[in-house]
Formats: sequence, C-alpha cells, structure tokens
Amino acid sequence: MIEVTSKAKKEKYFVFSVPTAYIYEIQAETEKEAREILVEHGGIEIHGDQCEMLAEDYENAELEETYEM
Repeated sequence: MIEVTSKAKKEKYFVFSVPTAYIYEIQAETEKEAREILVEHGGIEIHGDQCEMLAEDYENAELEETYEM
C-alpha cells in the first residue's frame, strides 16, 4: 500500500473515472412512466442509493487525463 502524506512531492496529477451504479425506487403507474420520470429527474430531483463499490471497480478505472502543476 502506498502512503500519501502532505510531505509527498506531487508533480503529476492523474484523473480517473470509476463507473458506478445507483438504485432508484420510482412510484408510477407503468414501467414506461417510471422510466420517463427517471430520465427527466434522476440525479437531480430523485436521488438513488449508490451500489457498493468493489476493488475491481477501481482496478478498471479509466485514465481520463494527466497533467503537471
């Protein structure tokens, strides 16, 4: 395990994206209506529960950007 401390020299930055999934419970009369509500309001007015992240999720992270400061 690599320990990061405030004394560590940080010259490069690496930006990763880690896919995740959310569970949403939506009240509607039909599945079609529920999907429409999810698409229109999901993540803004309707908040889901994030699924548990696994080590595999982090191992498969996509490197999006690298930059130096």
